[in-house]
Amino acid sequence: MKKEETQALLQKGEDAWNTWALEVLQQKETLEQAGQWQTDWFGEGQNDETREWLAETKADFTDTEFAADADFTNFVFPGPALFEGAHFLGKATFTGVHFVHFARFKGTRFDGETSFKQTKCYHLADFDECVFSSATEFEKAEFRRDSTGPLVHAARFHKAEFSAKADFRGASFTGNAEFVRTLFSANARFDEAEFAAEANFEDAVFDGTAGLVKTRFLGAAKFNEAHFRGEARIGEATFHKAASFESVQFDDKVFFRFAQLHGDATFRGARFVSEFRFSDAKLGGTIIFQDAQFEDVADFHNVNFTKPADFRDVRFKNDARFEKAIFAEAAAFPGAIFRGAAAFIDTVFEGHVNFMQAFFNAAASFRHAVFKGPAIFTAIQCRAAFVLAGSSFEQVPSFHESSFREPPHLDHMTITDPLRFSHTWDGEGEKDPRPRALRGMKVCSSAEFAPRYRRLRQLAASTQDFDRAREYFAQEIRCRRFWLDRPIGKGRAKFWLGWAYGGMSDFGRSLLRPALAWAANILVFTLVYLSQRNTYYFSSAPGPIQGSAPIFPVWPDDPGFWSVLQWISGFLWWLVLSFFNLFAGGGCIAGEGGASAEAFFLSLKNSLFFLGWENPDASRRVYSCLYGFETQGTEHLLRIPLSVSTAAIVENLIGATLIALFLLGLFNLLRAR
Repeated sequence: MKKEETQALLQKGEDAWNTWALEVLQQKETLEQAGQWQTDWFGEGQNDETREWLAETKADFTDTEFAADADFTNFVFPGPALFEGAHFLGKATFTGVHFVHFARFKGTRFDGETSFKQTKCYHLADFDECVFSSATEFEKAEFRRDSTGPLVHAARFHKAEFSAKADFRGASFTGNAEFVRTLFSANARFDEAEFAAEANFEDAVFDGTAGLVKTRFLGAAKFNEAHFRGEARIGEATFHKAASFESVQFDDKVFFRFAQLHGDATFRGARFVSEFRFSDAKLGGTIIFQDAQFEDVADFHNVNFTKPADFRDVRFKNDARFEKAIFAEAAAFPGAIFRGAAAFIDTVFEGHVNFMQAFFNAAASFRHAVFKGPAIFTAIQCRAAFVLAGSSFEQVPSFHESSFREPPHLDHMTITDPLRFSHTWDGEGEKDPRPRALRGMKVCSSAEFAPRYRRLRQLAASTQDFDRAREYFAQEIRCRRFWLDRPIGKGRAKFWLGWAYGGMSDFGRSLLRPALAWAANILVFTLVYLSQRNTYYFSSAPGPIQGSAPIFPVWPDDPGFWSVLQWISGFLWWLVLSFFNLFAGGGCIAGEGGASAEAFFLSLKNSLFFLGWENPDASRRVYSCLYGFETQGTEHLLRIPLSVSTAAIVENLIGATLIALFLLGLFNLLRAR
């Protein structure tokens, strides 16, 4: 219809208009059944029959000025509805209208209140560059066109201006919806709206409160370079695909509490001037905050980051709260600046954590945090308290080149033992450093762990945390094995001395180990002293020998299989009898008493190297009982075999070492308390 015909039909009222609409829609159905209905994506006719029908059903209000209120409630527009350049000076009511074909309102001005409540648009609804001077309602409007192409939309509000309240609550957009460079000068409500395809709000400006509570974005959501001057309420919103907020500026509070972002989300370069509440949000994709700025409190409390989280070069000018957050994969904070307090209390890092070159101007707390993957704190700078108390690490953290104004708190911090019998060598060029003959010894998975422990030891020592300093020293020595200290070759002395030091005293931290070794040393040398007696000593005894102290078996003159086997059997039997006779009486070559008891006494004396014999009679009693006398002229001298003297010196050295290790453990224990 021409403009005049359109106006004439409008004057007849709603019933006449809808009767006409029903008739022409039946004609369209006939064309469709005959296969004569052909349009392109933009709704233009592709044959004569279609073009003729579109021309006849066109409602042309182009450049029309509506001086009074315009009421189109429940109207049905079967063909193109053209309102381009129209001007509504009063109220404009399109409540319940059905736009079967495209509706074009490009450049239209609405001076009065405007209502598109429950309007249904089955084709493109074009509101580009519209100006809404008063309150506008699109509540529960339905934009049903199913469009996903980049040039075809269900609804377009490009460069539209909403000078008063804009209400899209409960609206649904089946196809792409575009609000690019749209200006919302007052409150904009999209609560519980649904965007089934792409929602594009790039460069949009929200001067008032932006309500997106419980809004559902089934397609991509784009808010790049948008400007929220009022509060942004996006709590409980659901983003099923990618959500992009790059270079967005939020001047007022931002609420993402309980929001669900199932796809990737990026806030790269975003600026948050006021509070940012992201607590309890659920994430299903990668999230990026690289180069973002938080000028007020940033709250990520109890957020579950199921995919990598990128906070590189982020600026937190106020407190940053990550309490009880979970990072299921990599968490990247390199170059981040924390001007306010940084709280990672009870936070769980299940993947790689990187704080390289991060700056902490206020207190940073990782109290009771859990690090299940590699943790990098290389070259961080901290100007206040840095708390790791109660935290746990599955791998050795790196603090190389880190700087602390005051020593970090490491109380009750734990690190899982990095030594294993077997590892998965994932690094390029890495392989098991152990020789095949020593594959039964534990080894660290990387040569980097030793210097990491050295740095931790320095940090612990600076706080006089001696317990942790000794722990890290022990682990440093253990992690050097095979990588820096070889069992044969360079560093072999450190390798074996460290291995012995750790085994005998747990690197100066054990009292029980040196005490048990000292007791075992006494028993072993008791047997050694007993074994040095032979039948010659017995034959030179001045009288019959009482008791049955065993004699060490003699090595066979002609060693053979059976003779050696017989000697081994005799040795084992001698060993058993010696244990049973340690405190048995008898067996002395000269004098009374028990040979086993005297051998034990001799071993005890030699082990206590700092105690001499009380008097010569004690020495005479012991050696005469065990080895008897030898006659030189008219004198009877004590017989002391060279092997016994040599064994005594060895026992002195071993005893002195074990006692020193025991005293060292006692000193460290008292010092730690």
